[in-house]
Parts: sequence; structure tokens; C-alpha cells
Amino acid sequence: MNNIPDSRFGHFPSTYDFELFYNIEARYVHRANFWSMHKASRNMFGAPQLLRVLSLPKLLQVFEAKLPPGHRLNSEKVINQHTMYSYFKYFLTDSHRKELLDRMLVGTKIRHQIFDRILNSVAYLCLCRECVADQRREYGEAYWDVRHQIPYVKMCFKHKIPLTQSLVETRTVCRRKEHMITAERAINDELVGETFDLHSEEDKSFHIWLAQTSSSLFNVELPPCNLKQLKELYLFVFKSRGFDTIGNLSLREKFYQKFTLHYKGVPLDELDAVLDVKEGINWLGRFIYDLDNEEYTSPIYHLLILNFLGIDIAEFFKTAVELDKSPFFEGPWHCFNPQCPKFLKRSIHNIWVKKGKYHVFGNFQCSCGFAYTRRGPYCKLGNDLLLGSETSENVYVSDLPFFLRSIPRRLNHYSELDEPQHESAVIRYKLGKRTKGLALRGSIPSLI
Repeated sequence: MNNIPDSRFGHFPSTYDFELFYNIEARYVHRANFWSMHKASRNMFGAPQLLRVLSLPKLLQVFEAKLPPGHRLNSEKVINQHTMYSYFKYFLTDSHRKELLDRMLVGTKIRHQIFDRILNSVAYLCLCRECVADQRREYGEAYWDVRHQIPYVKMCFKHKIPLTQSLVETRTVCRRKEHMITAERAINDELVGETFDLHSEEDKSFHIWLAQTSSSLFNVELPPCNLKQLKELYLFVFKSRGFDTIGNLSLREKFYQKFTLHYKGVPLDELDAVLDVKEGINWLGRFIYDLDNEEYTSPIYHLLILNFLGIDIAEFFKTAVELDKSPFFEGPWHCFNPQCPKFLKRSIHNIWVKKGKYHVFGNFQCSCGFAYTRRGPYCKLGNDLLLGSETSENVYVSDLPFFLRSIPRRLNHYSELDEPQHESAVIRYKLGKRTKGLALRGSIPSLI
């Protein structure tokens, strides 16, 4: 880490809402009238920074220590509101997230190239003409909005019009102050290129959704969730939609066809998400099973999948966290023993949970000795109630104080000609192996 010089800034400009940190730097360099960027970088970061990645600055810890006393800006605010970190952070592994933060705070090198590959999709800084007019009315000058620099986004999230590309590269070598270009100067010096051309109405509608969803990541704080929790919920939702066996060729082709039809009119090649059924298991098939792989860390893949499934991103993260804590909804849970005084009441307060690769198994045991297992998880996602399995369960009745012949009557068993006393709580069963008492294979009603 670089030593922090004793000298502080005599002044530093106030920031605008979601102003790209590069624009803040450029305003300071021009106001302080630095001629050499070598000197300006040493003044701001304690070390020269000629090659810059405009969306992900570094050495912010040194920068914060040099701010004037009482300034409202700090490294945390810069990272969360004025860089692209808020777009990436929810879709990174813990190690990648720490690596990115270390790079931005103290300037350590990033071993993986995932960010380079994603950020290369944005070659030039972008702006919205309508937003520029709003900025000039409110602040007196235009600036680069960090939300307009999101990879693959071509529409303004606010005004729903195509963005305009500038001639300012997102990776640039800054040797003189003339290389630090604010949005205001880019417009005045005609360093503005062409507006994005969208191919169809479907493409336009999709990019409006993409811009609004992507920009929302800067405004909301999603529940802390790791990729393992996301993976479990992805697997569950895919299974509930009939796409749990991606290795099956016919099922995979059906899956690809539905996905392609959903994005009809949207050029997936521009999103680096081309599908080729002949290729075998494509990125879409590998997405869930190799979620920890850095190749599939790009947020665009998550957003494409969630849009295809019709699931809100905030609801998805919330459900992933809740599902990890309680895979069978919140307790207490029902007892289904007709001989129990708490029959059909929520009397079971503790369950034993065992997680498998694709399912979660819960063992529910009442104080009366009646126990059953369910295969989950069970969750409510959006307006859909998604259940992990049918109502066919393993039912265990332990330490029964009566003979086997009385079990059908006591457990409300009935023939096709009989009328059940409690139809919603009938247990249909067949005798199984004797374990701790008697094991039955039965059907537990779903009272969720």
C-alpha cells in the first residue's frame, strides 16, 4: 500500500447524484488547474495513474485520507454510488467481491479477468440527451451518470430513449488535463457520437426493462446473499418449471426454444448470450450448475434468466435468503395424527433439516410420537406457490400403544366405499419396514 502524504486537498468539489467518479476527478483537475496528470494523480492518490479504467477507480483509501476535513465524500460512498461496484457486487463470489474491493481501495491487482471481459462491452462513455437537460437545469452543468455506463444498456432508465455514445473511451491514458473530459466539455467540444439504434420494438422494450432493472441495483439494498443460496433457488425454480435435467438433449432443446422465443427480436449476440443447440450444453445449460465459475459471473446472465422466468430481482434475493433460513416456511407446523389432541394444529415447533444436492429433506415430529418427512424446499416466489414435491411422504409412527389391526381405524383409513371423517387429513398407507416402531408409506395432506 502507498504511504499517505501529509498534504490534503485545499478544496474538493461536491458530488452530484450518481456522478461517475471520473467526472468528479475531471472537475477537480480543471478547477485546480493541473497541467500534468502525473502531478494531479500524485496529489489525489499518492501515485501516478496514467492508464485508467473509468468505471472502477483504485487507491480510494488514499484519496479519502486526503479529502478536506468535514467533506461528505468517503471511499464507501464513492464505491457504492459513483462506480460500477453496485452493479457487480450482488453477483460475485465472496473471493471476487473482496478482490474487487481491495483493488479499488488499495490498488491490488485483480487475478481474474472477469471484470475486463465484462467492461470491454462498453467502449465509450454514454449519456442521455434528456438527462443532460435535467442536469443543466438542476446543477448548471452536465455530468457522466454512472447508471448510463452499465454494460449492455442502451436505453435511459428514466426517459426511455436510446443513449448517445461519446468519443471518450472507458479505458484511456491520461497524460494531460485535456485528457480528463467531463460530460459538459464532451458536449461543448462535439465529442459526442451516434445514438444507439435498436432493431425492433421487442428489442426496445427489453432494453428499457434492462436499463430500469440494472439501474435499480444502485438504489436498493438487496438482502446479503451468496452464490450458493442463489444457486439453490435457481435449481429449485428450474425444476418447478420442468427444466431440471439440462443434460437431457430433448429437454435442453425445448428449453432453448422457449428461451429464444421469449427473446424474439432481441439480438442476443450483442449481449454475449448467443445460444447454439448443436454446441451441446450451452452457457444457459451450464449457468446453474457452474454458477461459481467466473465465466458466468456477468450480471447480464442473471438478468436474462430472471426476465425469462418472470421473477423480480429483489423478490428473488429475498426468497433466496428466506429459503436458506427456513426451507419449509415458518413454523410451527401441523400434526396429522388423528389420535393427537393437536390434530391439524400447528404444534410442531422444531424440525430436522438435511440438505441434498437438489432437494432439502425435513423431518417433522410431534410430541405425541407421530413424525413425517417432507422433501422440499417449499417457498412462495412472487404470486406462485412453489412446492418441492407432491404430498406423498414418508410417515413414521413410533411407540404405538395399540395393535397393528387397529391402525387403519385409528389413522382414519377408509375404503373406497367408506366416507372419511376428516377428508383433508386422511393418511393412505401401506406397511413398510419396522424401524423405531412402525414405518408407513403414506400421503400427508398439504395444509400450507
